Amino acid sequence: MASRYQVFRRVVAPIALIVALGVLAWDTCRKDERADVRFAMDFGDDAADIRQVRVDLWVGDDSIGYFETRFGDAGATAPVRWKQPVPRDEIDATVSLTLADGQVVELRRRLHAPSGGEAVIDARVPGR
Repeated sequence: MASRYQVFRRVVAPIALIVALGVLAWDTCRKDERADVRFAMDFGDDAADIRQVRVDLWVGDDSIGYFETRFGDAGATAPVRWKQPVPRDEIDATVSLTLADGQVVELRRRLHAPSGGEAVIDARVPGR
């Protein structure tokens, strides 16, 4: 009669090895599909007036993520950048800017977001 160790060595260990190799191969293939996209915001001359920004990213009607940050009384003095995976090159961005006077400006932008590249979002307040 086989001991528990022999059963483990002959049956369970090879199955566990095959499963682990399969998971490793699957994970490796998925990472190669698309690299993160680096997003950057262009506020133009209105950067000092912006107190908060929220960007929602969309593919059709499906939300694929968001980014949100608040600024102090000096406004958006530092560049705003972040990385995020996106499932395809053409996406939409809904930008919500809160200005110093409390006004909220909503913008909708179509973006080209190449895998591993950078997409710059035009967040300049229209009419200023």
